[in-house]
Amino acid sequence: MTCRRLLLPLAAACLCVALPVHAGLPQPLTATRFAFPGSVPSPASATSAGLALADRWVGEDVASNPAAAPQSGVTLSPLLLRVSRQDLSAANREFEQVDLNFDFAGGQLGTRMRGVNVTLYAYQPQLRLENQSYLLGRVNSTGPRAAVENDGSLRETRLGLALGGGGALRVGAAVEWTRREDRYQFRETSGSPDAGLRDLAFDGSALGGAAGFRWERAPGERGGWVLGGGAHFTGALDVTGQQSADLTSGDSSSDIAASRGSIWDAGASARWTLSPESGVYGTVGTRSGETWDEFGVQAAPGQSWAIGIDFRDRETSWGARVGAGQDVQPGTPEPRATALGAGVSFYSGETVLDLGILHRAVPRPGLPTLSDDRVTASVRVAF
Repeated sequence: MTCRRLLLPLAAACLCVALPVHAGLPQPLTATRFAFPGSVPSPASATSAGLALADRWVGEDVASNPAAAPQSGVTLSPLLLRVSRQDLSAANREFEQVDLNFDFAGGQLGTRMRGVNVTLYAYQPQLRLENQSYLLGRVNSTGPRAAVENDGSLRETRLGLALGGGGALRVGAAVEWTRREDRYQFRETSGSPDAGLRDLAFDGSALGGAAGFRWERAPGERGGWVLGGGAHFTGALDVTGQQSADLTSGDSSSDIAASRGSIWDAGASARWTLSPESGVYGTVGTRSGETWDEFGVQAAPGQSWAIGIDFRDRETSWGARVGAGQDVQPGTPEPRATALGAGVSFYSGETVLDLGILHRAVPRPGLPTLSDDRVTASVRVAF
């Protein structure tokens, strides 16, 4: 009997060591406060924003499809981003948030060398920035008075070098390096022993690549068309960081390490020429799930679709476009996003100025719909 009493705790300890343990999401990262995992794709240019990404794979932007048509020159695309958390404002009082964040959507530098188009590009396929402050509970709340501040950022930056070539049928490939940086802060001011500041930051990088094709027939004539498709792959991404707490009850700090499994996304787009001045776009896409084993969370595979139309009067310097679409990824705090886009262009010789607005309505299950708005400007100068 004595031996068994001694062996039972030892066996339990060994079992705990042998079985993998998931610590769960580190604080203050919770689904109520922030969107993790998952994120809606961010357009790399103002043209894509205005079309609600209906042109994503058609081969007009090398950041999405490395087989894009030749574009020797430079493009820069700054971005204004606004995330409005109606789900939080409806459940709390004295709600305030940062309305606009200035950031970077994408940029590229391309040239032609010995019959091959070479393009160096950078863009942010995932980007979310938000900051709110409020008092917990509605106006008639009888609970304790607590002031809360949330500050979250998710940034995924992708650098790539693409090679492409061909005629009516073009093919291309790219090597890519992806950098992921997350930062989440939660501050509570109240009489609770858990009040204070909780901070979490982690980052990491991974290698990947892309491949695509573009096939066209008389794209500038009525009845002409362009068909494009491609795929991006990013290897397993290891992140390291630190979580800390400066609370009324005491301070703490610890290192964290996690890995996001490899991911991919793929799709196809088409543009049908209605007239020499206008065309209609359609796109469908899919992406793999997103798994963070050490955090114990994962997102299911997702799908997307979008349609759009553009117009340019050849006798003037102006053009316009509109688009609509939807992105779905089950298993995330925000599993569906419906998008509307609109944009205008100004042409001056080889220089093109684009402005695109992309509005997304993002419902949370059982909660008011929040909005994600991105205003992107692109300047393209050929040489």
